[in-house]
Amino acid sequence: MPFDIHYPAQVKQVLNLVSPHEIWKNLEVLTKFPDRSADHQSGIQAAKWLQTYVQEMAKTYNRKDVCTYFIETKCKDSVTGEDKEYKQPSVITKIGASSAPGVVIGAHFDTVNCLDEGCKSYFCQWLAV
Repeated sequence: MPFDIHYPAQVKQVLNLVSPHEIWKNLEVLTKFPDRSADHQSGIQAAKWLQTYVQEMAKTYNRKDVCTYFIETKCKDSVTGEDKEYKQPSVITKIGASSAPGVVIGAHFDTVNCLDEGCKSYFCQWLAV
């Protein structure tokens, strides 16, 4: 479905700030976790790394209006219908004063392989938390 960019000048300005080098550095860190999946300890560590990274970035740019926190990750198994809670939390970042509307950014990790901790596959319908 096509969409219109309503603020092309602002979008271009922001895109010009994107650093491929910084993206690559972050990918190097994230790919060193043996498994970023939701039921593995390394997935929890990856989420904590991301939270710390965002907090440090806010501090570096002197942003006092940034709040980063975790919420529980839950889903409903599409096969069994049972609720499933994961060990790895979702990372949420809100940019804007706490009492005013702001921009909310959420993150989760996908993983392709399971190296050290074993792998379980769940097919989920995400629940609003």
